[in-house]
Amino acid sequence: MRIKGLDFEGQRINFVQIGLGTNSTFIQNCAGADGEWDRGIDWLLDVTSERRPHAVKGVAVEPVAEHVEALREPVGWLPGVELVQAAVGERDTWGAEIRVFGPGARDALLQRVAPAKRESLERDLEYILNMSCVGATHPLLPQLCWNISEEYGLRVDVESRQADVWTWSSLSRSCHFRGCEVLLVDTEGYDAQILRSLIKHCRWDPESWPWLIQFETMGHCDKLEGQGTEWAIIGALEAEGYRLVNYSYHNTHLVLETALRSEPRLEAWVGSWKCRDCHRSWALPYISTGEGIYCKRCRCTSTWRYGGNDWDQRWQTSYRGYAGWRRWSDHHGGS
Repeated sequence: MRIKGLDFEGQRINFVQIGLGTNSTFIQNCAGADGEWDRGIDWLLDVTSERRPHAVKGVAVEPVAEHVEALREPVGWLPGVELVQAAVGERDTWGAEIRVFGPGARDALLQRVAPAKRESLERDLEYILNMSCVGATHPLLPQLCWNISEEYGLRVDVESRQADVWTWSSLSRSCHFRGCEVLLVDTEGYDAQILRSLIKHCRWDPESWPWLIQFETMGHCDKLEGQGTEWAIIGALEAEGYRLVNYSYHNTHLVLETALRSEPRLEAWVGSWKCRDCHRSWALPYISTGEGIYCKRCRCTSTWRYGGNDWDQRWQTSYRGYAGWRRWSDHHGGS
């Protein structure tokens, strides 16, 4: 369901964000909502060709009604931004099951604990508010619910609702846009499905590829679809002409090579990445850890130099697996 019913007349738009939850959004940044400005969103907006609130063009997508409703006022201040209540996936599905823990359920649980515990409980429940999943339970949800039960003696009940699922083609056709400058995906394990839907559409319409893609790589896709899913979608995007800029156990960034050669803002954004140790720029891909950003050359020394934390160990394992996958893919003619 589109809130405004905007028609972008086949233009490339500035920003598409899929998966809003209670997180920061480009809507709040552009609208100047009090207390809602986010540095990470602003950093992505540096790539876009338009920052003026009255002129920015974008689409924000979220399946949970309460999260959409919370953004109705700020999106009203942005005449060129569409808000869509739907999920995005590989197949169009009307009335798919979605597992939701909503703000109303959160507020009811907060009333059941002593005032001294409400602040900490609210922080714990905030994670669950952002764990809505289509057709499944979020892989981390059982453990979080158990923790809350042990700590507060409360049971967290997840509600079953229905939501429409649109492919990228349906989203693009409904809003009548043709690609975007920045795509931000944060959908608690469905990022890979969304990006596969994007790839399918853009192979048919090559002018629709986003210039910059940020998506979540915290292992949720691997838990839902199998180990290696997140690295596989990185490799699939590389095979379509993207370059891996940065990988982390939080977010990963890729840029379209053709846009990198033609768009000065994108080139400047990529050039702003620098290794913590050697200070080199353009030493792609970087790895972001809890300690900083490293190039490939320096990442091997970071375990020894900064105390051998878990981030570095996980990177070594993951990148070796990725390199092996790339060798297999190259040998077999791509993904």
